[in-house]
Amino acid sequence: MNNMSFMIWFSVYACAMITLGWYVSRKQKTGEDFLLGGRSLPMILTLGSTVGTMVGTGSSVGAVGFGYSNGWAGMLYGLGGAVGILLVAWLFAPVRKLRFMTMSEEMSYYTGGSKIIKNLVAILIFIASIGWLGAHILGGGLYLAWASGIDINVAKIIIALAFVVYVGIGGYSAVVWIDTIQSIVLFVGFILMAILAVHHVGGWSHIQQAVDPAAQSLFAVDKLGVLPALSLAMVIGVGVLATPSYRQRIYSAKTVSSVRQSFTITGLLYLGFSFLPAIIGMAVWTMNPQLENSGFAFLFATQVLPPVLAMAILIAGMSANMSSGSSDAIAAVSIMLRDLYTLVTGHMPAPEKAIRLSRIFLVSGDCAGAAVLP
Repeated sequence: MNNMSFMIWFSVYACAMITLGWYVSRKQKTGEDFLLGGRSLPMILTLGSTVGTMVGTGSSVGAVGFGYSNGWAGMLYGLGGAVGILLVAWLFAPVRKLRFMTMSEEMSYYTGGSKIIKNLVAILIFIASIGWLGAHILGGGLYLAWASGIDINVAKIIIALAFVVYVGIGGYSAVVWIDTIQSIVLFVGFILMAILAVHHVGGWSHIQQAVDPAAQSLFAVDKLGVLPALSLAMVIGVGVLATPSYRQRIYSAKTVSSVRQSFTITGLLYLGFSFLPAIIGMAVWTMNPQLENSGFAFLFATQVLPPVLAMAILIAGMSANMSSGSSDAIAAVSIMLRDLYTLVTGHMPAPEKAIRLSRIFLVSGDCAGAAVLP
């Protein structure tokens, strides 16, 4: 596989996703359509988009690197995330009935409708969303630069533009459809990669012989220690509870029951997925225990695969970044339109201007995300 081939196939894949996003969102008329898909998403799309958002670069590519260094500790991302999304389903799914559009509105509701709390939370979440978006641009840029051989700054610009086009053309409807497709690509890619990586090293018995026995204990607690392992899982779980993009899945779902169904299935799928990065990481350790940077374990693993499959898995890895980043982008736009615009002007934008303003805010937020990069 060469760098030009990756760029060609990634471009074809991206164009296909953009076309899909345009097609499913071509009848949008209001800001609520653009930002929440008309609040009528069926269970399957809520499920697909939540899975796509949860399985980001950290919990997939990053978890492979963590599994490389620490064995079954690579599952801790999945354990914490699964517990977090199940708690969200149990505790917060009923807020769908209250028709919130942003998390700051929800927080305000819990404090008796306080405008101070609403505005403060909106500002804090917006700042966090810009930081998250910047992290996705940086991570995606590094990944794209490695896979394609292009300059890192050019790669960052391409990723930033991709977020604008992905989200700007179709809004939330495009995001959930694209996330659903990308989650399928991601799962299939990682399953194939895990199977072939284990086969390449001669089977599971060879991995057991090569990997530190302490790293093969349950969640590698014998290597990390109980408290560090528990702390990592808890940090991931609390992060899910506080992430606006998951609340958006609640606000946009058709019913409370569809939210709970989709989040419960997501938690189980996410926990099942968490085995794969850990297995891949340990297989890479068996191939080469001398990598200077464990973060390159995922990319190293693609080098031992057949070219066509390596291409598909590299695109699957990029899908993880794009699906999570697009969700953070649309969450930031919702806050800008619903909360910050009202804070500055004192009123909501006219319905006929909402979609155009959303696209303007998207470009502004994307530029802000790029501006915070080193």
